[in-house]
Amino acid sequence: MSGFHKEKLASLIRDEISLLITRELDVDGALVTVTDVELSPAGESALIGVSVIPSSKKAAVLAALESHRRDFQRHLIKRLKMRHVPFIRFCLDEGPSAAAAVEKHFLNK
Repeated sequence: MSGFHKEKLASLIRDEISLLITRELDVDGALVTVTDVELSPAGESALIGVSVIPSSKKAAVLAALESHRRDFQRHLIKRLKMRHVPFIRFCLDEGPSAAAAVEKHFLNK
């Protein structure tokens, strides 16, 4: 898979998953943001990084994402109209919450 094609596919997946999270996922007051989509070299799988604020909701959000993974996968198949859509997996991106904690620490001084 060429570099341009991988970047374009990753961007499309990020946009679609972001929309689905907003529309379909009940996250009980948590802010969930898709931060990154990394495709495997051959494009058969995609690791989707998400940040969750507040951090106390991370486990619940990750569980909800995993329980909706098949629905998200089916949506991608229909929406992207590709023969082989990458198998999606979710992981927590700790970067934004770590940055928020540092910012909170310095603002409280």
